[in-house]
Amino acid sequence: MAKQINRILPGITTYAWNGDCSRVALCPQTREILIFETNMQPDISKWKLLQVLKEVCTIYNNSFSILVMS
Repeated sequence: MAKQINRILPGITTYAWNGDCSRVALCPQTREILIFETNMQPDISKWKLLQVLKEVCTIYNNSFSILVMS
């Protein structure tokens, strides 16, 4: 099986677009989620960073965990 290449940015493990693709959430290989406004531009250099969500605590309860972001 061929290795998949990340086409957005190297080091981005997960991403999600909103319904009209005007915003995207990127998760680099850290405990942060970066929220960008894309302005419908394919050029990443034109995106505006809106918010950085960071892990503030993890609550373990039996077999599941809850990740609280701020």
